[in-house]
Amino acid sequence: MSFYKYKDLIEEGDLVLAFVSRGLIKPFTVTKGQLLNTRFGNFEHDKMIGMKFGTQMGGVKDRGFVHLLHPSAELWTVSLPHRTQIVYTPDSSYIVQRLGITSGSRVIEAGTGSASFTHAFARTLGATGRLFTYEFHEPRFLEAKRELEEHGLLQENTIITHRDVCNGGFDIETLPEKFGSKIACDAIFLDLPSPWTAIPHLKSVVSQTSKVGICCFSPCIEQVDKTIEALEENGWTGIEMVEIAGRRWEARKEMVRDLKDVVARLKDIQGRKSQGIESRRVVKVDGQSHIGDKRSIAEVDSEISSPEPSSKSNRVNPFGKGLRIKEGDEMFQWKQVTKIEPEIKTHTSYLTFAYLVPEKILDQGTGFVKIGRAGTNFPDYTFPSLVGRPILRAEERNALVPDDIEIKDIMCGQEASDVRSLLQISYPMENGIIKNWEDMEHLWDYAFYEKMKIPTQGKKILLTEPPMNPLKNRETMCNVMFEKYQFGGVYVAIQAVLALYAQGLSSGVVVDSGDGVTHIVPVYESVVLNHLTRRLDVAGRDVTRNLINLLLRRGYAFNRTADFETVRQIKEKLCYVSYDLTLDTKLATETTTLVESYELPDGRVIKVGSERFEAPECLFNPNLVDVEQAGVGETLFNTIQSADVDIRSSLYKAIVLSGGSSMYPGLPSRLEKELKQLWLTRVLHGDATRLEKFKVRIEDPPRRRHMVFIGGAVLANIMADKDHMWISKQEWEEQGSRVLEKLGPR
Repeated sequence: MSFYKYKDLIEEGDLVLAFVSRGLIKPFTVTKGQLLNTRFGNFEHDKMIGMKFGTQMGGVKDRGFVHLLHPSAELWTVSLPHRTQIVYTPDSSYIVQRLGITSGSRVIEAGTGSASFTHAFARTLGATGRLFTYEFHEPRFLEAKRELEEHGLLQENTIITHRDVCNGGFDIETLPEKFGSKIACDAIFLDLPSPWTAIPHLKSVVSQTSKVGICCFSPCIEQVDKTIEALEENGWTGIEMVEIAGRRWEARKEMVRDLKDVVARLKDIQGRKSQGIESRRVVKVDGQSHIGDKRSIAEVDSEISSPEPSSKSNRVNPFGKGLRIKEGDEMFQWKQVTKIEPEIKTHTSYLTFAYLVPEKILDQGTGFVKIGRAGTNFPDYTFPSLVGRPILRAEERNALVPDDIEIKDIMCGQEASDVRSLLQISYPMENGIIKNWEDMEHLWDYAFYEKMKIPTQGKKILLTEPPMNPLKNRETMCNVMFEKYQFGGVYVAIQAVLALYAQGLSSGVVVDSGDGVTHIVPVYESVVLNHLTRRLDVAGRDVTRNLINLLLRRGYAFNRTADFETVRQIKEKLCYVSYDLTLDTKLATETTTLVESYELPDGRVIKVGSERFEAPECLFNPNLVDVEQAGVGETLFNTIQSADVDIRSSLYKAIVLSGGSSMYPGLPSRLEKELKQLWLTRVLHGDATRLEKFKVRIEDPPRRRHMVFIGGAVLANIMADKDHMWISKQEWEEQGSRVLEKLGPR
């Protein structure tokens, strides 16, 4: 007997569900010589053998009848003997749908209980799926095991284990051959008193190659709070809590007045009013005059249209209550009416859903590397894009370094930045382009193995690159990911486009200014306008160099590579973009209002004044750093003006700032000011009266430092189950670099 294999005829030993009445379904096993006793009579098991499932069977003395139904998960749920609180079909079907459980899925259920949901899971999974269910209470475990075995599930696709998963975890030492060598589940359902204690044990039993969903069933909100905290701590994303509540709906048909008749009546009344009909008048009805009777217009109209005199018994207001309606009346029509209970009267549970996505996002910038998981709001780790090598011999540096800090032959990221005064610092990327592949691989090793601490084999990774990245760089990057790190899938996305995704826009202009390069990328209806994309070789690193030169004039010397990081930190803390350069220059010259102090790592304190706004000025005047290009404001204006006239307006209204070098205070205001000034001089030719019609909107979200990563996390989460959108290792081995065409233009 199987719950997911239907058969026609009843045999001895089969489980049959007898439908006695709407509120009573009795499960029993067909046994020769036995009787089914109900209030409608007795029913012999012997006669049932050979009958078809669904048959209406009469009693021994024809006093009544029952229907003999084939067992199903839904019918079993309403008929099984309750040992614990159970999950009913409306809830279970919603959970199965949300977790994406289908035939062939591998599912963990913790808290077997009455095994109601266990049967639903097993039926959904079919012969190719696998269900691992756990119960800590021994009597319930034994009873559930017996039922599952009798129902033909234990031998097919279900394993039940007696264990407290909150303490013992989910691992099963020896699995039957047909269940595979590992559990590797892709869906989890926890019906436990304290699911937050079981969540940390899931890491070893979840699938490492596919998206994993979890649902935690909790009767009270306090449990939900603790569960969400545990999910966040253990890397689960897309967390959402759903309350399942019951509310009755009633649908029926009612007779309502035809609206056409109502409109005609209203027009008639309005016409009579316009003719000056008074409330007191003489009316003749059946040849008799009625003088001085004060009547309403409705009464007069009724008497004129009907020879019957008006009385309380037959006087009816066609727009009021008490109207008697006959079916088929031409003045009325049927209308479907739905009525809902005003209040929710029942509460079932809280369901907390979350997802574990194996896809990783690596946003590699000139200044910083950001790495994290798909579906998250911020990167898990952010560290400087630098590699350091010791500049002193071991015995010399050991005397300078505290015992708790280890100086290695090659140091990357934050660990190198922390001891940069002892290292020769190198930067693998310049102007957004990878120049030193050996050091870049050191950074990737640091990101994958020391920060994320994940096995890369078979996983998927989304990489970012700047617009117009050399094709050779894209090829090398993919080759390293497949050959060295053994990733199963790779996708490469343009950084500026990801920033637009993060803002939820389909059209706009992205001003993506990082540490090495600034890109201005127009996008219209999700299509990148590559012919209009502009590159400005001035960004955060140039601002840092400019600040070093300005501080040198003040008498502060920063010469070593380690000093570069110190000045970068000064820049990030003190610098801003001037809205009115003349006014700020005057303030810096005549007052000390703008002067700020900064303490260096060696304890010295320096004063920074006009350098605070003079350093970032190179973004708007690249000549200050010997770059023969227009500034960011003018380049942005020229880019939009080069677009088709039909889309310029929409581009001006959706300018999105992205990247760390867009974080300077005052940058959005200065950019808007320059755009308006350029529009006034080049388009309006100085006619300021028409300037108010020029609309500009600059989006400067607070999280724009991580906009590229956030857009990548959104895209990777959408693509998680769409294998055809990724470049697979097999495609790379078969087609080589030609498969990069699948990613679209650079």
